Amino acid sequence: MAKHPAPRLGFTPDSQFPAVYAEKGVVSFRLTTPFRSGELAGLTAIEGDFVASSIPDQAIFRLSDGTCQQFTGKRTPSNEPHLGLNAITLGASQLHQHDLFSSELQAYFSWMTYSLHNLHSGEGLVGSTPEMDLQVSPHTLELSEDQLILSVSVRYSIDCIEEQIVALLQDNLPTLETKLDITRSFPPIAFDRSHPMLETMRRSYESVTGLDGHPIITTGATYARFMPNIIAFGPSFPGQIGIAHNHNEYMFVDDLKRNIEIYRRTLDELLR
Repeated sequence: MAKHPAPRLGFTPDSQFPAVYAEKGVVSFRLTTPFRSGELAGLTAIEGDFVASSIPDQAIFRLSDGTCQQFTGKRTPSNEPHLGLNAITLGASQLHQHDLFSSELQAYFSWMTYSLHNLHSGEGLVGSTPEMDLQVSPHTLELSEDQLILSVSVRYSIDCIEEQIVALLQDNLPTLETKLDITRSFPPIAFDRSHPMLETMRRSYESVTGLDGHPIITTGATYARFMPNIIAFGPSFPGQIGIAHNHNEYMFVDDLKRNIEIYRRTLDELLR
């Protein structure tokens, strides 16, 4: 974009079918909670395969008595937390009354349990807010000297603004001393649903699949957020949930062939 003008039309195959006319907002937080000296003595390390794009399937809590507590969940993309099992919050739910832990640490893990464990729509953090259409995904937990640092990704409705989410979360932090930092911020975007390109994509998709091709909203994030005149279009089909951002990411050969035909028809019409 620094050297060339934006394309007149186009799409990125980095999402799902049918055509995606809108992407929900994304805001990521780092919650840093300090503890008084010695209050974290029962916990010596936290380990896991933690990445921002997924909820973790492994979390190891090493304790001061030399033992370790390992928790196995199910990895899934962070925009679809309900499809998996978060190993971090699972660990908190099992350890929040551990005898080795101080009352402060027990309270912290209790907050995580009752605010986040299997509460993917934010109901444990901000109450029942269906109009915000939240997906809440804790994805990283770090032990740093006398601090615990929890990183959380939140997706929200295209009709909301980030400040609403921040304000609600500020009122529901684990302690008064917890510091909230925003580490990533993608406002929601929406493309004109009546645009001729979307109609072309609908016809191409329906002619190949026989399925309803009207445009949809996604919880994912693509570079269409930053590139004018671009939307996300494919490559996964309805029902193919959780195949991305996972171990052994895959696509069936027949579906790859359907992709080729959908894109061929779409490009043929757009380029006329």
